[in-house]
Amino acid sequence: MAATATRKWATRAGVAAAVFGMPAAAFCAADHKGYPKYPRGHVRRPDLPTYTIEEVKKHIDAETQVWCTYKGGVYDATSFLMGHPGGTGRLLMAGGNDLAIFWDVYRQHYQKHVLDFLETYRIGNVTPEDALKQETEFVFNNPFVDDPVRPDPDLLHTTEYPFNGEPLLKRLHENFYTPNDLHYVRLHMPVPDIEADDWEVEVSGLGLPGPKIYKLKELQTKFQQRSLSCTLQCAGNRREDFQDHGGHFIFIAPQWRVAAISNASYTGVYLRDVLKDAGLDVDALTFTDKPHPTIKHVHFEGSDVTEDGVKYGVSIPIEKAVNPVGDTMIVWEMNGKPLPRDHGGPVRTLVPGHVGNKSCKFLEYIKICTGESMRPWHLKSYRNFPPDFSFEEHLSKWDKLTDEQLAKGPICQLMPVQSLITYPPPQSVIGGRDADSVKVKGISWSGNGVGMARVDVSLDGGQHFTAADFLPKPPEVVEREMWGRRWSWYQFEKDIKLPNELQDKLQRGEKIELELVSKGVDNGFNVQPESVDPYYNPRGCVVNSWYRVPVTMDPKEKANTLVSEVKGQD
Repeated sequence: MAATATRKWATRAGVAAAVFGMPAAAFCAADHKGYPKYPRGHVRRPDLPTYTIEEVKKHIDAETQVWCTYKGGVYDATSFLMGHPGGTGRLLMAGGNDLAIFWDVYRQHYQKHVLDFLETYRIGNVTPEDALKQETEFVFNNPFVDDPVRPDPDLLHTTEYPFNGEPLLKRLHENFYTPNDLHYVRLHMPVPDIEADDWEVEVSGLGLPGPKIYKLKELQTKFQQRSLSCTLQCAGNRREDFQDHGGHFIFIAPQWRVAAISNASYTGVYLRDVLKDAGLDVDALTFTDKPHPTIKHVHFEGSDVTEDGVKYGVSIPIEKAVNPVGDTMIVWEMNGKPLPRDHGGPVRTLVPGHVGNKSCKFLEYIKICTGESMRPWHLKSYRNFPPDFSFEEHLSKWDKLTDEQLAKGPICQLMPVQSLITYPPPQSVIGGRDADSVKVKGISWSGNGVGMARVDVSLDGGQHFTAADFLPKPPEVVEREMWGRRWSWYQFEKDIKLPNELQDKLQRGEKIELELVSKGVDNGFNVQPESVDPYYNPRGCVVNSWYRVPVTMDPKEKANTLVSEVKGQD
């Protein structure tokens, strides 16, 4: 297989000249129920013993104990090994060391609720001298230094390392095909740099005579090439809506705001065709009255790898992979250009309608299996647990969860109906002089492939709705889409008439406040829920409640012109 560049992840070094991590801050933890009230940071806990560095390093064993330090505190993370959202290996890598060394790269940990949660694992102190030594004697080399440049300033950085970015909301409606540099980016590890001529994929597993390897040129010449317009959305899009929800917090990154969704045209070949060529009886698996007893799932593995050597992996049901109208593909072009590195180049899978992480980037292996993928990005990260589950009480104790509890949090596959008003931007001021309506624009989509029936829009927070108008899709999309295969989004617009009383206020020179809302309805009559409350889940997945856009209309400015907006999404 094509090899990725070997990286020097971490090295021992002499005492560095500066301290890693956040500035020391001593304040009382526990603004919410469940966390003990005591100071953290560079504050000695007099109720706990003091350990030497040597004693801390004695407690490093994947099977029994993992101790680490953070700014003068000693923490026993053993019981958190299986619950760590970033994977067990990454926590083991920090064993015996100071967390700030790693968190200076993975800065998404520097949130108050994360630091408060960490303090629940505290068992002791180290001396100030040892704390400084711990923070400076070990160097964690940033593994992301060779990542590609992201040139568009409107691709907002949700996390720096690994890079995750969402487009500025108001730009989503500009193009039916989202430009490659603006398309949302979801990465889990450093971006591999693989030449197209060096790329190859191995297909193996149940139902095949043996492994078979394909080079890119073979895929491009042996199979019929197809182009498909497809919307991708991260399972965690709008995850921020769940942050600090009912006293619960989200402990997995990225905490997307709203725009981890984009649409593009992809070119490649059907996965079904490749599996058939490799020896799988795809027709027998498709045209049958009962499922195959052992052939259940197709695993995808990418070339992107964690610091401790674990490659990205996910799986999809075999039915989706071999369905002749499921449109699952292996693709190498995006919007007519070679697939960019940030988007999985040179080759990735495309699984229309499913959560974005199933469209595996940097594709390296395809395997037919009985069970689902055991990689954490499939098994742990994207599950929809019920509202009475929390990270603190349940998911952080992953190895204690029963099979019955896990069954209540199914792994996410299909995405629900979604719509978003993308213009005007949230918290913006728009002109209202002589205005009798407010113009809204947006996008809508449903992962089940049946397409959208309509999008209803409101200017009073959902008290009154009217149907928006869909913009026509490009001819090449209209010619191809059919029932169950409508994978691309719908753009909508509407001039919503202002009630007479609001028009009167504008005429009197008064500003008016509006709450714009959209409500998507797909052709299966699945409807976006009004409130996020009943749908809370501790992983922050498949959020699709009404997205609310507060705006102000200023009677002094020309009608429907954008006068001012806040920086970022809202």
